[in-house]
Amino acid sequence: MKKVFSIYYVVGGILVIFLGTLLLSGCCDLFGIDCDDEEPNPFEDPSVCTSPHGGVPDDCRAYSPDGLYFAQELHGYSQAALGIFDTTTEELVKIMFTPEGYGSDLKGSAWAHDSQKVASMYHKGIDANYVVVFNLADESIIKIFRFSGYYHFMAFGITDQAILLSADGTPSGIELICYLYNDECQPY
Repeated sequence: MKKVFSIYYVVGGILVIFLGTLLLSGCCDLFGIDCDDEEPNPFEDPSVCTSPHGGVPDDCRAYSPDGLYFAQELHGYSQAALGIFDTTTEELVKIMFTPEGYGSDLKGSAWAHDSQKVASMYHKGIDANYVVVFNLADESIIKIFRFSGYYHFMAFGITDQAILLSADGTPSGIELICYLYNDECQPY
């Protein structure tokens, strides 16, 4: 059986959370872990939607860490839109629009740990892919990152100062780090 546990370490001065996979053989009861799952998801974080095989599923919901909202892709608008919904009522409370020309094929969405920022990742071509980071308080755009290559997993670093990107759709394959408060995206 495979189970998920957290590993914390520092990368470039930023505390980053990664998930590792622990192989348990016959020790489930000893550790109090439910090992009856048929095929556990290698990454079970409700604050992100990933696209390991193509686009993000239409019904994928990324939940804010404070539990008040979820983000979900909206269709039917002339530009890419991420809906912010009340978790309790499931009513749409905000629409975060990606500027024209930046978004078309949603490849990921993620919440910051402070539940004040949400990010969307889009592919437009091998050299024109974007992450748009929104501030929920005033519905503004904090940052737009442009990068080359196709990435299918995105999450905020534990301090909410960086976006972590992975091409293989999992947190174990982080390849690019984009810092929010400067213009750098660096290979991992």
